[in-house]
Amino acid sequence: MGSNRLFAESPRKHPKELAPSVQALVEYVKRPENDFLRIYIGSMLDAANQKNPLNIKTPADFFQQLDNALYSLPKYDANFMAALPFYTVLQPFMENGPGWAFFTNEGIRPYFSAILKAYHDKLETPASLAYMNDSYGNWLSADAREYLSLDDYVYSPSAPHGGFKSWNEFFIRKFKNLDASRPLAPDPSGKAIISPVDGQVWKISKQVQREATFDIKGEQYYLTDLLNEPADSPFLSHVNTRTVLFIESIGEVAMVFVGLTEVSSCVATVKAGDLVQRGDDIGHFAFGGSTGRRSRPSASRTVPHWATAAAGLGRSSITS
Repeated sequence: MGSNRLFAESPRKHPKELAPSVQALVEYVKRPENDFLRIYIGSMLDAANQKNPLNIKTPADFFQQLDNALYSLPKYDANFMAALPFYTVLQPFMENGPGWAFFTNEGIRPYFSAILKAYHDKLETPASLAYMNDSYGNWLSADAREYLSLDDYVYSPSAPHGGFKSWNEFFIRKFKNLDASRPLAPDPSGKAIISPVDGQVWKISKQVQREATFDIKGEQYYLTDLLNEPADSPFLSHVNTRTVLFIESIGEVAMVFVGLTEVSSCVATVKAGDLVQRGDDIGHFAFGGSTGRRSRPSASRTVPHWATAAAGLGRSSITS
């Protein structure tokens, strides 16, 4: 699986050669008072390997893999998960109890936040464009161009790297003609709700109670916490980054955007008091960033070929 591939491609480093953000996590876990964290790590590795043997069998392997992911660049694959090195490394361990206990620990969160911030900074540089060319298997190849509908987006096929200055600039590329690429359905009633992104409807719940729980990307959320949680709550320590947008329309509509591991930057382009209409651009996701933060109110927009749309009913205003 992916974690084995990442591990095999990179030579073993001495602990002092690991990236500073990874070294900081290692040193924190090694503190005498954090013996329980070392137990969590060992137990989560054992549980994952019992389920599916991996090349990550020891804590040293685990930290090496984090370093490998930090120095990896997203690679094109029709299965977009292949472009997520951190998710590839962490996913086997996020599924078991000891892994949950480790990743939800309040002391651990800032260290993973720093690692993902370092990853974000890396993907903001020209060096992140190593696979941004038209060679077979890369992001501007004929196969990728067709699969990602790249001709619908603003880029320069003849320019180096398609004219993009960084991986994240490619990731949040704009449509040439949004109305043509993602036309809005007619709405003579002025009450139609549209999808905020290109995606599949997973579940529809009606008459939801205040204390209801939701499963979002494998995490459990309570409705009250999801919509009205203080920005500094401990609850945020075990969830992916999320951004919540409240829209005054027919009543108040809440849109909750949840990042996925390394896609952990939610960048809002609207603020309290702004007026929005169906189809307006309200923000975007980006690679890297920090986990466990929420802004209120704000919004999120596109990943590569998702639609840009506000889930408003007619013309609506952003509330605080």
